[in-house]
Amino acid sequence: MIDRKQEEKTMAKKKIIGTKEAAELTGRSERMIRIDIEKGLLEAEKVGNAWKIEKASIKPYMKALRAAEKERERARKVAKKS
Repeated sequence: MIDRKQEEKTMAKKKIIGTKEAAELTGRSERMIRIDIEKGLLEAEKVGNAWKIEKASIKPYMKALRAAEKERERARKVAKKS
């Protein structure tokens, strides 16, 4: 079993964050972060009751969210023209 100090060192090396910091970085709520994790939109690992997210995965997550929003906007424009 990995002790607490070893886990903290590993997290620091990988720059691991929780849902609260992910929410602050993205401007989304913690609830939406958890929902997106459960949908598979944001990579994370469940450790006990907490989600652990590699900070490096935030950038691709935000890129995917922006692309999805652009697609929704494009679809709205097409529907509006119909």
